[in-house]
Amino acid sequence: MEKFRLKNGQEVTIRFAEAKDYEAYCVFYEKLAEETVFTNQYVGRPRRSKEAFEAQLHDENIYRLIVTDKDEQIVGVCTVVVERPEHPWLNKSCDFGIMLLKAYTGQGLGKYLMKKMEDWARSQKMHRIGAQVRTKNIAAMALYLKCGFEVEGIARDAAYINGEWHNQYYISKILD
Repeated sequence: MEKFRLKNGQEVTIRFAEAKDYEAYCVFYEKLAEETVFTNQYVGRPRRSKEAFEAQLHDENIYRLIVTDKDEQIVGVCTVVVERPEHPWLNKSCDFGIMLLKAYTGQGLGKYLMKKMEDWARSQKMHRIGAQVRTKNIAAMALYLKCGFEVEGIARDAAYINGEWHNQYYISKILD
C-alpha cells in the first residue's frame, strides 16, 4: 500500500485489490460506465460474481491495483493480464488496462500507474505489453505514447456505441 499525491493536492491510496473490495469494485465500474465510452463497461452490465472476483485475486498471472480516495471508494483500477501463461509461444506477452474516474484524470495518476504496471511486467520477464484503445481517447493515447508505446494498427468499427462506430488502436511496447 502506498500513498500518491495528485497534482491538485489530494492524496489517494494505491494497493492490491482484496476480497473486501468487491462491492466498491462493482460500484466503481458502474460509475465508470456512466462517465465514459472509452472502456468496455456499459450501463446495465451485469456484475461479475463475487466468486469470480475473488478467484482473480489469487491468480499470479493477473496484477491488479486499485486506487482509493480518502473514503476508501475506488476511483481507479490498473490491471495487467498474462492472457496465455501456459502457452510456450505467447507467455511473455501481456495486456493492460487503466481506468480512472474523470475527476482523477490529468492528475499524474495515470502516468504513475503506467510505471507500476510496466515494472510488474518486467519483473515477470514479459517481453511485450499491449492494449486496445479507442481512437477518440486522445488523453489516454497521449499518455501511452509519452510512456513509449507505439500504435501497431487500427481495428476499424470495433465498437458500436450510442449509434456510432468507433475504431480502436492496437498499441504495444517491447520491454526488452
